[in-house]
Amino acid sequence: MVDRGLPHEYEIARSSLERLESPLLVVPGYNDLQHTGKFLFPKMVGALESRIDRGAVHFIGINTALPDTETGVIGRGKLNSILSSWPRQEMVNIAVQHHKLTPAPGIREHGYIEDAGSSLKKFIDSDTDIVLSGHRHVAFSFMIDGLITVNSGTVSSRNHYTLFGNSFNLLTFFQDGGSSWKSTAFRRAKLSCWPNTGSPDGHVFRNRVWHRVRTPTRCRPF
Repeated sequence: MVDRGLPHEYEIARSSLERLESPLLVVPGYNDLQHTGKFLFPKMVGALESRIDRGAVHFIGINTALPDTETGVIGRGKLNSILSSWPRQEMVNIAVQHHKLTPAPGIREHGYIEDAGSSLKKFIDSDTDIVLSGHRHVAFSFMIDGLITVNSGTVSSRNHYTLFGNSFNLLTFFQDGGSSWKSTAFRRAKLSCWPNTGSPDGHVFRNRVWHRVRTPTRCRPF
């Protein structure tokens, strides 16, 4: 959200957030907690971790960032507490965090999450349906044993690794149990997935190439 965690940056960020009309769930990235950011984020933005419900979809924001370091961590105790409090299984449960759980394709990896493997297994074994993340400015998604991990790329930074530029995620859920999510680069869809309860297969659109994947079994009707 900010670059150096400095007061004038947070003033701009807060002013920008206040103009958004939709309910917000904001989790800090490692830039946000640099320098004075570790004090300013709770004061000017809100709690480091929060929850929000939108109909039958439950979002929980998980803070993976540590002050003054690019490396992230969740922690076994915190993750156990979070996952044990997911709503009923009829809900779609989505975790939102800064650091991604898997390496990004096409780039060298750094700034990883220390307990990524353990956290990934716990997400898979729980009622988690989707994990949304960022950190490395590359839009991609993986399906791992029924869990969908989606990386947003970057909506505004000039520091990105793809020729199509900035991107963001758009998730749509349908009452018949289907859902779609896509990372859009200036009105051009670059990464989309449409599970369909009426079909044994879904499709993933990734870098203009269609890949067939099994429909996630965890996308339950609601």
